[in-house]
Amino acid sequence: MVKTIKLIGILEYMDAIEEVMSVEEYIEKATEKGYKVGVERMPGDTMTTMKIYKETDYKKEER
Repeated sequence: MVKTIKLIGILEYMDAIEEVMSVEEYIEKATEKGYKVGVERMPGDTMTTMKIYKETDYKKEER
């Protein structure tokens, strides 16, 4: 069976919340649970966008 990833959520992580938990800690916890994490940060932005993905088996959709 072929594996794919499916987007299950997007999290906007503000810089101010890093006092509670860093982006690295959040990513580590998510990946420990088997999720894939994409990280985007625009220069000068005050937040980091994390896209959370789940690995799934590919199933061909019927038309």
